[in-house]
Amino acid sequence: MSQNSPSDSIQPETLGVESGLEALRSSPSFRGPVEPHEGHDSNDHIALIHQTPEEKFAAAIPFVEQGLERGERCMYIADEHTKDEIVSVMRTEGVDVEAACDSGALTFHTKQDTYYRNGEFDPDEMIAFFEETIEDTLDEYTGLRIGSEATWILGEEADIETFMAYEQQVNELFGRTACTALCEYNRDRFPATVIREVIRTHPHLIYDNVVCQNNYYTPPEEFFGPDQPEHEVERMLNSLYDRTTATVDLREREQELQQKNERLESFASMLAHELRNPLQIAKIYQQRATIDDDPAAAELSTALDRMEEMIDVLLVTARRSDSVIDWEPVALADVAADAWGNISLPDTATIDIKAGHTIESDVTHLRHLLKNLFVNAIEHGDEDIVIRVGDLPTGFYVEDDGPGIPEAEREAVLEAGYSTDTDAIGLGLTFVAQIADTYGWEFTLTDSANGGARFEFRDVEITSDD
Repeated sequence: MSQNSPSDSIQPETLGVESGLEALRSSPSFRGPVEPHEGHDSNDHIALIHQTPEEKFAAAIPFVEQGLERGERCMYIADEHTKDEIVSVMRTEGVDVEAACDSGALTFHTKQDTYYRNGEFDPDEMIAFFEETIEDTLDEYTGLRIGSEATWILGEEADIETFMAYEQQVNELFGRTACTALCEYNRDRFPATVIREVIRTHPHLIYDNVVCQNNYYTPPEEFFGPDQPEHEVERMLNSLYDRTTATVDLREREQELQQKNERLESFASMLAHELRNPLQIAKIYQQRATIDDDPAAAELSTALDRMEEMIDVLLVTARRSDSVIDWEPVALADVAADAWGNISLPDTATIDIKAGHTIESDVTHLRHLLKNLFVNAIEHGDEDIVIRVGDLPTGFYVEDDGPGIPEAEREAVLEAGYSTDTDAIGLGLTFVAQIADTYGWEFTLTDSANGGARFEFRDVEITSDD
């Protein structure tokens, strides 16, 4: 993990929700769209409501780690856990804690040197403390990031109502400065009445690994204003209206998508039917015109067979889960050898087949899948490329020792029409991905041991092994 490098010329910027939740939103552990609240400036004050240490650290550690990588100063105010416990978890997650602490980018604090620095909790004093800390931070760092365990307010010294009023002041401060904060609340230790106020005073929430735009957030001017009940009623009605219209819109979009899919399947079936008729006529005339040992006739026959196979694949990929598949036990090694023998190859290209699985599949579909992978490797590799086909515990793989596919392009290469070859139509890997999806196989594109491309297929039904 890269540590922050202080900048000599920092341009202070207001840190928005993008900076505060970018790491969490990009993590596969978290779900939920994150969008700013329109009409409100404070979008960088986040409440983490958790019930276990694992759940808390799953959010808090990426939050701090991202701040260090972005060149921000990170403050962690510990209370529920000790500094040593937090440091241990950070190390386990790959954070170079020692380097961050030595540079000053990461500091640990307690309630005594922050919230109770003068012996008692004073909201105005704490706001002034943060303002001064942010100002000092911007002399060397791009912003301030705060993680705070809030269990300290459960003591007799703290007044919950006063603290919630302070939280609203924090919204205003963070909305206009280069600071973002993650306030951590243990749901099992706080009364439900307190958690309710926490929800009302934080623009964004994290709960059960879901990042939520908080529709229950009440801006300070409404929370403490004389018209608070009226504003709350208005907010409740708007929330009901928004949820209902969103549900209706979603159902309408689902129906529209279903209708489009049905039209696509109908078109594919019609197209396949229209293509089969002239194809059969061409095959009849080809058979009549065949002359023994005529290479042209043999090439024509191969081309027509390939067209018929592509029509079959077109149907199965268009219909997906509703496709009629002729399931049968298929020896993976035999189909790989057959596919290899039916493509145009440079003399120096080789294949190493170490597959022993017999799997449930349709031989036409599997052969087409393998042929597309072989052709893709040959077209993008050297003439002496080596392609390997082997077993996985629940499936199989195809890999090569070619140049590989950069990680940034791995999603794009599976899209229809994408190709680095101007003469290609860019459907080969699209068919591979769609066949895997139709069969319910888990499909992964990664690097081979030699740096080439490796295609892995799992959750394949294996009937026997050699």
